[in-house]
Amino acid sequence: MLFISTDEGSSFQRQSISFTPDTLVFHPKEEDKLLAYCKEGMLFASTDLGRKWTLLQERVTKDKVF
Repeated sequence: MLFISTDEGSSFQRQSISFTPDTLVFHPKEEDKLLAYCKEGMLFASTDLGRKWTLLQERVTKDKVF
């Protein structure tokens, strides 16, 4: 589960997700875009601040996510 804020932390919404993220990486300029790596070796992407996720790649190692 993720907690998402669209008002700089004044309030949060709970967002269920179908995987357990190990690492979250935010885009340096586009704050709605992020990557999520899970220990099962899968890499997911979101373009809407974590509301919907797309599987990008399987068999990914953590040291290859940046």
